[in-house]
Amino acid sequence: MNQMSKERLEEIKREYKKDVYDCKLGRFEIDWLIEQAERVQELEKARKTLSDNHFQQIEQHKYLLEQNKRYREAIENIEKGYKRILTEQSTRLLTEQYTRVSNLKFIHDEIKVIGE
Repeated sequence: MNQMSKERLEEIKREYKKDVYDCKLGRFEIDWLIEQAERVQELEKARKTLSDNHFQQIEQHKYLLEQNKRYREAIENIEKGYKRILTEQSTRLLTEQYTRVSNLKFIHDEIKVIGE
């Protein structure tokens, strides 16, 4: 409530308290009070809407945090699997290369024996 509205409300309250039965509130004051009451209702409705929206945003934020956590875990699992596959492939390739080299050495040694 701004300063002018607050002063106006205080003035109306003083006038009303002088004598409840001899209240000198005019139509202007009563209209103003009704406008203020309507404004309070509008503001309360807006506050409730904002509060509801805020709650929905908090719930959405929680959901997104959980989803982000699941995605991060999935990416980590994919990386682990990829590294395991690479390790298995590397091991297989190294074994194949070792076998080829061993076979070539064996063939080389056999050729030497035959040549002597």
